[in-house]
Amino acid sequence: MTGKRVLITGGGGFVGSHLAVGYAALGHAVTALDLAFDAQTSARLADCTQVESALSPLTLRSLPESYDLIIHAAAMTTRGDTIPGGDLADIKTNIDMLIDCLDYAIETKAATFVFLSSSGVFAAGDGDQVVTEQTPASATFAYAVAKRSGELVLASTAGQGCRLITARLGPIYGPYEEVRPSRTKLSLVRKWLNEAQQGSTIPSLETPDARRDWTFVGDLAPALDAVLQAGEADLLVHLGSGLIVTDRELANAIAALFDRPVAVTERSGSAAGVKAPMVSLRNIPFDWTPLDTGLRKILATETCP
Repeated sequence: MTGKRVLITGGGGFVGSHLAVGYAALGHAVTALDLAFDAQTSARLADCTQVESALSPLTLRSLPESYDLIIHAAAMTTRGDTIPGGDLADIKTNIDMLIDCLDYAIETKAATFVFLSSSGVFAAGDGDQVVTEQTPASATFAYAVAKRSGELVLASTAGQGCRLITARLGPIYGPYEEVRPSRTKLSLVRKWLNEAQQGSTIPSLETPDARRDWTFVGDLAPALDAVLQAGEADLLVHLGSGLIVTDRELANAIAALFDRPVAVTERSGSAAGVKAPMVSLRNIPFDWTPLDTGLRKILATETCP
């Protein structure tokens, strides 16, 4: 993949911006497209071409060049009751953006198109102890419906000359995670880091026995690059570390980062409503960042106390 032209939609977001930085570091010429880039993100993407515009067919067709690889990371993750139009508008926004990007990829003869989906397509009760690429997905809230519909769109479009990859992401953590209009909730890692940095307690441990697979955001670009270099065409892959910890283990690992005592306060709560962690049946040739290392990278990168 060295020296390829890469377009990343949603390039100003948490995942998208790290993908853009990661692909630029791998030696690719990266264009990041987003509705807005804040000052900090824009500075981090200094080695990328930044296009600040709404994602639309007009915007895509006005881009100054075609691309070898298009990664569609743009998404509205806000629940439907917080935006005008509710769930239906939420679903429509996500599907329209995907179809516009996919049309553009096929029209401009991009070699590869990657759609970032989510483990959110799964509901609690799907799978057994884990969910894999072969586990039927049954979640029905708006974001899950939009992502699952996008997966089906890609499956129905295969064979039109563009290699199509659906990459599902599970829980992601890393530096520079903040809320924005399209992503109004922080991960548990960010939430608990904030609590530990601001006080002496992590007080919000509600499901201590819940098991989740955590992936360091800086791993996404090189791991995806490894998947693409493996050469398989038109596939669905769970792009994640498969490193599973309980919420209790995660909170204790965060507390251990600090030289001062940080207490972990558990509330009574059941993990029954938490979906099973995600693993991949595919052999991704990549060494994932261990949780402790990733947590320390956040503190080092952000120069937190």
